[in-house]
Amino acid sequence: MLDGRPWVWDTSPLLHAARAERLDVVAFLAGQRSSDHRTTSVVRSELDRGGVLGEVLRLGWPVSEGDREDSEWLARVAEWEVPLGVRGLHNLGEATCFALATSIDGVVVVDDKAAARAAEKRGLAKIGLLGVLDDAERLGHQTMTQAVAVVHALAETDGRYPRDAVADFPAWCRLRRRKLHLT
Repeated sequence: MLDGRPWVWDTSPLLHAARAERLDVVAFLAGQRSSDHRTTSVVRSELDRGGVLGEVLRLGWPVSEGDREDSEWLARVAEWEVPLGVRGLHNLGEATCFALATSIDGVVVVDDKAAARAAEKRGLAKIGLLGVLDDAERLGHQTMTQAVAVVHALAETDGRYPRDAVADFPAWCRLRRRKLHLT
């Protein structure tokens, strides 16, 4: 169950929603599922390098950071370094998000396929941005037409979204729902 739990946002979903000029829509839809949205200082730095941190901060969302600099925190991050293949700064945002999500029984919002597989393999609740859009339509928070418009806007960014999802989002949703046993 994803509803009501804290959501911990990785860089990619926020970055691409901002670049697609749909950050407000994503924030609204995610806000229907949880009132507690967090990220880490590493993700904030990545958003700053991507040129969208100001937009995220103006939105006032995610509302809090959750990482710190003590040995317990660093050990939690280190637990994710090997499964995520952290090299320098590469995948460090995911590692900090996963560490935070595990420490607060949260849901990580991540688009990277390999990272999502690592989360699933280790039992960490996760959802991707396209999953947020699919669930929002399924739960009646937006229409499929609205979801498709957001997906097409995301496809115009440099994000790596599945071709089949961009080409036929309703069909992608049906397949996702069958795999997850959603109605």
